[in-house]
Amino acid sequence: MKKILLALFVLFVFIPAPASAADIRLGENVFLSANEYVADNMYVSGGQVTLSGTLARDAAVVGGRVIINGIVLGDVLAAGGTIDVLDRVSGDVRVLGGQVTVAGSVNGDLIIVGGNVHLLPGSVVSGDAIIVGGQLTVDGTINGATRLYGGDVTVNGLMGSMISIRAGNAVSFGDKAVIGSPLVYSSPHEALISEKAQLGSDITFHELDIPTRSLGPTGLAAVLAAVAGVIVITKLLSGIVAAIALVLVFPKFSIMVTDSVFQNFWKSVGVGFVLFIVIPAVIVVFAITIIGLLVAFAVGIAYAFLLIASGIYAGILTGSLIARRLKKENTVSWKWAALGAFVLFVISLLPFVGWVIAFVLFLAALGALGFEIYKQVLNGA
Repeated sequence: MKKILLALFVLFVFIPAPASAADIRLGENVFLSANEYVADNMYVSGGQVTLSGTLARDAAVVGGRVIINGIVLGDVLAAGGTIDVLDRVSGDVRVLGGQVTVAGSVNGDLIIVGGNVHLLPGSVVSGDAIIVGGQLTVDGTINGATRLYGGDVTVNGLMGSMISIRAGNAVSFGDKAVIGSPLVYSSPHEALISEKAQLGSDITFHELDIPTRSLGPTGLAAVLAAVAGVIVITKLLSGIVAAIALVLVFPKFSIMVTDSVFQNFWKSVGVGFVLFIVIPAVIVVFAITIIGLLVAFAVGIAYAFLLIASGIYAGILTGSLIARRLKKENTVSWKWAALGAFVLFVISLLPFVGWVIAFVLFLAALGALGFEIYKQVLNGA
């Protein structure tokens, strides 16, 4: 999935691409009807997203409420408050959400980080599964290796391979629990096991004492992972909201910033790199003296705001680049800004290469911002 996203990003942004390279849908409510067929990769962002049609390739979705009840023949990457995956996904599924429900089949691997996660009866994961959250309930089938990290973990389905559980509070196995391979679990107490559960004899239990749960990595693994997931989701959503806000509040200035980058991309990157290095050095020089310390403090605050704005405008710039390549539109709008913030966030998750791409776009935005602010100051003077 990561390689596909990276390739798509490079194709969309840096190489001339046909307008049909992706299906992009943005809005308060995004609905794909059951009779619709999407042949390309799909990128969706909205308050409520419902995908009932058939997707021939990958789907990347961000929304407050996300419902995927159509067939996806590729991978699914989703982030939001409530996420329901209700039909078949031929590839991998990776989800960050507050409440996550899986009711269909996943032919690939499943990775979920959420608050409340439930695999419903009838759901089937053919590959491996890693699930992290506060309340975890597995009523479905997982054929691959399974790792569950949570506060309360309940298993009431078929586990076809190795299963490892770490629970900060309690572990329980219901009437329909069937464990076909070795079971290793850690919790403060031994699991509550139904008389009808079929767990076999290869069971290893590690008791977590109170100090370990309070201070050690074992007891806190699920909590920290869940908190990290919330932080990631918050960062993504706040980045999208900030990009939309800047475009709506400062439309003309946003256009000037993106135009400045497009006129000379690498010049903007170079100016951004200089600002990124020189301004901290200037702050240090001013901070040497008591009088200069006040100036250094003021410059430091301005520099911090400039860096934050550059990070946001990097997403806006990404959206504008995608608009130019996909739709041949020379425009800056809140919809493209939202998509750009999402795509840049996904790209930044890729080790090394993704970081380089994100940093280059950040420097381009920083250089353009610095140049436009400089022009504004000169015109004001």
